[in-house]
Amino acid sequence: MKTNQSNETPLHNQRRYSYSAEYFHDLYAIEDKHFWFVARNHIIGHVITQIAGDLGGNYRVLEIGSGDGNTLRVLREHCPGGSVFGMDVFMEGLMYARNRTSCKLIQADLNHMPFREEFDVICLFDVLEHLADDVEALVKINEVLKPNGTIIVTVPAHRRFWSSYDKASGHFRRYETEELTRKFEESGYRVIYATAYMAVIVPFVWFVRKVGEMFYKQPMRVKSQEQIIRHQVTVVPVINNLLRFILIQEGRFIVRKKKLPFGTSLLIVAQKSN
Repeated sequence: MKTNQSNETPLHNQRRYSYSAEYFHDLYAIEDKHFWFVARNHIIGHVITQIAGDLGGNYRVLEIGSGDGNTLRVLREHCPGGSVFGMDVFMEGLMYARNRTSCKLIQADLNHMPFREEFDVICLFDVLEHLADDVEALVKINEVLKPNGTIIVTVPAHRRFWSSYDKASGHFRRYETEELTRKFEESGYRVIYATAYMAVIVPFVWFVRKVGEMFYKQPMRVKSQEQIIRHQVTVVPVINNLLRFILIQEGRFIVRKKKLPFGTSLLIVAQKSN
């Protein structure tokens, strides 16, 4: 894929900070209790339940970038009448996913999707920001989506939050709502719902990723990729439980299709244009 540089936070020389399969072990150990993953899954559960309820039976759902299966099992639980597939480029992630779900698992990438049948729903949860050309990816996904099929995407929000964590995580960009909506429309979709979420952690993220980088004796930008990732996913029990409780309340707004004015992540639901 070619690098899409339009209106995006630039990386030095457009270097790609690839996601490492080594992180599956750490993530698998903490995702069930870490506030961010729990809250995201709660919101995704609400969204997919509403969509699946309108599909009847025998529908097909695909999660691209399903990783270790943390969210794939949520899709399976909330789509009892459909067939749910998980696709990832890393076999290491799929091996962990097999411990969490009985969904069909496929090792493949967007450039070589092996599907003959189209899907009713396709999901990408914090995947699009890892792709050099996100518009090209959306176009490829459109090709395996049924007419009027639905795509559900979450991504990190706001370029002003760009930090060493994004570089270490292999992100090419963070998104603004208008920018992401435009890219979906350019790729053959009509957006039916878009909102920010993870609102309560905005001050925390700002401090850790911006102010923290200026005052740490060892700046995050010179720490190793592994150190940065592990720092961000550390579970502090009392704080973790409080943030998890508060963030889960956002699901009440999402289920009613309310738009939150700010947050550290974006959720977008769109349909394929005919």
